[in-house]
Amino acid sequence: MLDWLTGDGGSGGGRGESGRVAVRLADHTDSELVARFIEGLLRQRGLAAPADRAEIARRFRLNTSAPGREPGGGSSATVEAFLAFVRDQPAGMILFYTSFNAATCRSGLFVEDLYVRDTMRGKGVGRALFEGLAALAEDRQCGHIFFVVESDKERALDQYHRMGAVPISNRTNLSFSGPALQTLAG
Repeated sequence: MLDWLTGDGGSGGGRGESGRVAVRLADHTDSELVARFIEGLLRQRGLAAPADRAEIARRFRLNTSAPGREPGGGSSATVEAFLAFVRDQPAGMILFYTSFNAATCRSGLFVEDLYVRDTMRGKGVGRALFEGLAALAEDRQCGHIFFVVESDKERALDQYHRMGAVPISNRTNLSFSGPALQTLAG
């Protein structure tokens, strides 16, 4: 487990027990907690969560060793998670997976989602999750951490800029999903 002491409000100021954020890489025993966090994330975004938490846990497969295969022989995209705790209470998670940049010929980590419980905001949880992810990226000799932030999330953008993140101005996020994906697949 990686531990960080953060200041009140995540500002890096006064250090105290109230600011202790512990993060650790999730393992297979954390599927239920990750499912609860996914439900919370969807609620924060105003999206409907699947009615069955067990279904979320079933669909979500933590990468605890080598990538596996889904029943029926299909490949399974793996996703990993760091979990954050404040005073041993679940506080948030960051979902990520390994990516590859052909231009640099280096692996990187792609952040799929960051979730911090409403009651844990302002305690440095998000920063601690990114610090844990950065340490993992260094350990795995990754060249970057890539993530997308909604353009109207000004507080988050300001925080990420203060942490050293820089925008990639020559990219536009695109997606094939739903009917467009089905049509493209033929």
